Amino acid sequence: MIVIADDLDRDARNNAESGISSSQTAILVFVPLFLLIGLSTLLYISSSVVRRLKTLTTSVEQIGEHFVPSEEVMRESGGHMDEVDVLVEKTRIVNNKLNDWEQELHEKNEELIRSKKLAAIGTLASGVAHELNNPINNITISAQVLQRKIAGDAPPEVTQIVDEIIGQTLRVKGIVSNLLEFAREREPQLSTVQLPEVVRNAYEQVIRSTDTMDVEFTLDTRDEISIRADAGQLERVFINLFSNAVAVMEGKGRLTVKMEEEDGSVVIWVSDTGKGLSREDQEKIFDPFFTRREKGTGLGLAIVMNIIRQHGGGITVVSEKGMGTVFEIHLPKGAD
Repeated sequence: MIVIADDLDRDARNNAESGISSSQTAILVFVPLFLLIGLSTLLYISSSVVRRLKTLTTSVEQIGEHFVPSEEVMRESGGHMDEVDVLVEKTRIVNNKLNDWEQELHEKNEELIRSKKLAAIGTLASGVAHELNNPINNITISAQVLQRKIAGDAPPEVTQIVDEIIGQTLRVKGIVSNLLEFAREREPQLSTVQLPEVVRNAYEQVIRSTDTMDVEFTLDTRDEISIRADAGQLERVFINLFSNAVAVMEGKGRLTVKMEEEDGSVVIWVSDTGKGLSREDQEKIFDPFFTRREKGTGLGLAIVMNIIRQHGGGITVVSEKGMGTVFEIHLPKGAD
């Protein structure tokens, strides 16, 4: 029995050693084989993904080459950028640029629609103004002749009626003059002008025609800021803005003009302490014939915008009910 047990033990040990040897052989053969297959598969998949990413990156570059300069595509980075990083960055830049272009296109489209409306209104205004001009002149001259004839002889009520006729015809003549000014869109006669001087001259003209006794006027700027512009047209701009400001403040408040020079341009802020504007009014304030004033024509700010645009600049308004209004004007300093 001892001999048989020894034989069985020896056979079991031999079988175990044989199994271990076979397993070691299998491990030495199959593990490297599986590792090689896995690495080959991974390399194939990686190269395929990289190739597709490069193709996608090239497509993104082709889409964005009209919007993004090549030097702006790669971002500055201290670390390594793999293909995914490059693709993500280029897609981000192109997407941002496309969003900017979409917003600009929307603004240009609105500006084009506004320009077409203004052109149509200008044509209509020009025709109406020319038709009204001669009859109004005749009425004014006749009323003035009648006023001289009855001077001192007519009853007070008749004299008052004649004075009212002359006053109203002069007002209508002013409206017709604004219509012609709006429709004419005369090209600016450029010369070197000092903006602070233009602003002071404009306010002096407003003082002569409007009660500004309780208006505190402040000009916050250096003494000399020169640009190439039409001095007469710029005076018209500030006269309209100042007259509107005095009217909305009802002759009492603060009117402030501030100027700053930027690269190649001048920024001007005209602010008042009036009642402010609603958001709806801010969107329409530069439209012809839009006004909230009882005796306003709605052409002053439309003329202002036309003059500013003809000078290559822009004007915007920021206001809040009860907080006053600020007009921001950008004008280029040069002749272009």
